[in-house]
Amino acid sequence: MSKVYGILPAVTVLPATPTNLVANVVTAVSIDLSADEVPDAANYTVYINGVPSGTNTFPAFLITDLQPGTQYALAMQASNALGSSPVSAPLLVTTS
Repeated sequence: MSKVYGILPAVTVLPATPTNLVANVVTAVSIDLSADEVPDAANYTVYINGVPSGTNTFPAFLITDLQPGTQYALAMQASNALGSSPVSAPLLVTTS
């Protein structure tokens, strides 16, 4: 019996830096963050105050367990098999 395998196209470029970061919903203890999808990106990492804090396969994160009335610098980085983009400029968000 024959076997058929799918072949993924080779990744040839590093992904661009994520742009248009938006805090969609902000509460006292959480922030719903998203950004525009980056072509050639396989994963996205969110940075909270400069610290890598989570990875996802699409540019959206629900950040929880935050402190009320506190400002956070949120940034995002895209990556693929070749490496990572620069980290985006931070979006400053204050919880309610």
